[in-house]
Amino acid sequence: MLFVARVAPPSAARNQKSGEIDVERINVMERDARFGVVISNEARRHPGIANGKAIKRTRPRLPGMLFFEPAGDKMGRLIFGGNGGKGHFGSLTFDTGQGDQTIGCRHLESDDGAYSTALEMWQRLGLARPELEVLGLVVEGLINREIAGRLFVSENTVKTHVAHALGNSGRGGAPRPSTRRGPPC
Repeated sequence: MLFVARVAPPSAARNQKSGEIDVERINVMERDARFGVVISNEARRHPGIANGKAIKRTRPRLPGMLFFEPAGDKMGRLIFGGNGGKGHFGSLTFDTGQGDQTIGCRHLESDDGAYSTALEMWQRLGLARPELEVLGLVVEGLINREIAGRLFVSENTVKTHVAHALGNSGRGGAPRPSTRRGPPC
């Protein structure tokens, strides 16, 4: 079966107007066939690209918009979704070339109208996984003894990880918690 599509010249296409269009996904492509922006529903969401490869996803993909940088990797997204039957949220994030989020603005609202918002910044500090785990628990408000018990290490190990992490980060103070509450995006 042969399908033929009539393509209007660029000047005519710019002047066309339409009241409404229903689609599942729009790919805005650069002239060299790289993605520029992808707008999609949940079922047709692009997984994102990091280092030239599609990003494997384990969580559901939410409807929204992905932005790509000149090398073709995903560099940000604008998404909206539900909060497990407890409300809804929106998130605008920007990524590094490896797909790691670096800054984000999030809004979470419950069905009763209560809401929280946060501007989050994630710095990749060059820390080892145990140091990041310890810092995550510090941010949650746990003290060294509680962290040691949860991670099955000594309090001295916790102190060493905190000292090393703060030394590597160039920060003189303790990590600061985000005000974010709700599902990760």
